[in-house]
Amino acid sequence: MDVPPALGWVSGFEPWEITREHFPCKVGGMPAWLSLNLPSQTEFLCNECGNVLTFCLQLYAPDDRYDHAFHRSLYFFICQPCGNNFAIIRNQLPRDNQFFGYNPLEFGVTLDSTKEIRGCCADCGLPCHSTQSNKSLGKVADNISRESTLIDSLPNGTSLHKRCEIARTHKTLKTTFPEYVINITTLDEVKDDYSHEHQLYQKYLSINGQDIPVSTNKIAESPESDICFTQPTSENNIRSVSSVFVEKNVEMEDYEETYDAIEEQKYNMFGNDTSYDRFCQITGHQDVIYYERHGNPLWVSNRNRKLGDEIMDWEPPKCSHCGGNRSFEFQILPQLLYYLDNERVDFSSIAVYTCANSCAIDGYVREFVRPEYEPQVKLNGAWKGIC
Repeated sequence: MDVPPALGWVSGFEPWEITREHFPCKVGGMPAWLSLNLPSQTEFLCNECGNVLTFCLQLYAPDDRYDHAFHRSLYFFICQPCGNNFAIIRNQLPRDNQFFGYNPLEFGVTLDSTKEIRGCCADCGLPCHSTQSNKSLGKVADNISRESTLIDSLPNGTSLHKRCEIARTHKTLKTTFPEYVINITTLDEVKDDYSHEHQLYQKYLSINGQDIPVSTNKIAESPESDICFTQPTSENNIRSVSSVFVEKNVEMEDYEETYDAIEEQKYNMFGNDTSYDRFCQITGHQDVIYYERHGNPLWVSNRNRKLGDEIMDWEPPKCSHCGGNRSFEFQILPQLLYYLDNERVDFSSIAVYTCANSCAIDGYVREFVRPEYEPQVKLNGAWKGIC
């Protein structure tokens, strides 16, 4: 299977595009399940706090080497209360299966979707039936009874997780993330002319009254953007940059260009960090996914504060189902944080490793995620985090 590296970026969508019969790649909303033989709700609880996970995104990634993986989807989940605990599951189906027709539907055509998927929460779309006792769940058992209790009081017989009932009542919790489709495009060549980027950086320096020479470090372009930089990842970042505009009487339409220049200044602080250099050369500010089956992640930095080692010198654990090797498949980029619009969630990037052979499975199985957290830079002789 020869799959070239690709980038995924988000956009709006037509309603039919996110239906399960069209095998979407998407962010937020409810999962578009492949097989309807779903695991119990206990498979969707945070290993640390016991709260119900929140669906974040899914990718449709068939493996044409095997008939049993003709349809293949990966589902990624986040624990909102923790903000830094994640899970990934894989599901596969052959072309001839009980859930979908042998031939694909035409664009715009949908099937009858009026029936609720049995056993799923009406608000978040995750399973809300349990086949496992609390005693077998160890330290999360106490929280399960408090946070994951089901409310079976809806007129159509569907259920709600406790947190979803609270969200309906108080409007203070989000049961789903904002919804977008993920568009996949193969990776284009990085451009060699960076004069426009240097001009923007000079503009930023003049706005702030600084006399700093423009760096000759390269900054890259992606197919959908003028400059390769990340979106702000929190409201505080947006406010801090916006305050510069007010003080210097800069029009808000210049926000993105000026923010990009600030990101270049951060780049200079990383020194000779080859990972950060490569990351900026390849990704754009709108890109949320980097996909390269059996390839390597685009680590944001050579150094990683939370793991405390050189993050590249590492091998993923064996497949929990077949015992075979796992390999890198895709990476969730920090730009996604902007679109999730959730201050609790935090990461620099998340690398996803899956069974290299897409081993045959009957239902949904866990794969492995490796988060990369805030990188470090050396300031005045000491390593410090960069926000």
